[in-house]
Amino acid sequence: MQKWVTELNAKEEREIDTDEERVSMSERSGLGSSWANVLLGIWVIISPFVLGVHTPKGIWNNVVVGALVGILAVIRWSMHQQGWSWLNMILGIWLVISPFVLFLSGAAMWNNAILGIIVAALALTNTYSKVSAET
Repeated sequence: MQKWVTELNAKEEREIDTDEERVSMSERSGLGSSWANVLLGIWVIISPFVLGVHTPKGIWNNVVVGALVGILAVIRWSMHQQGWSWLNMILGIWLVISPFVLFLSGAAMWNNAILGIIVAALALTNTYSKVSAET
């Protein structure tokens, strides 16, 4: 009987260790994704100037959205709350849609579409890694 209790306690300790490892791995992946979103936000800010966007709406769109993506990624990383990742996902979707709304073409259109997909995917990864770590 005592052997059975000892084995049961050892099994519970192993489960606790794996839960802690899972949370730790989730936090590390969230950190990497958040910093990737910060870097992408910086590129979104400077990309209209590098790619030669001439419309003021296109320039301001990228400057504001890029700043928000970077700021929300830093806030999400520091607060460890999934709601901020959802907002970044919405901004990523807007980046995909914005070239068609603002009539951007060429490299600016492809730049925004591809960056929007990456930002949304990283935000979605952050959201689900946080949710799975909590359950």
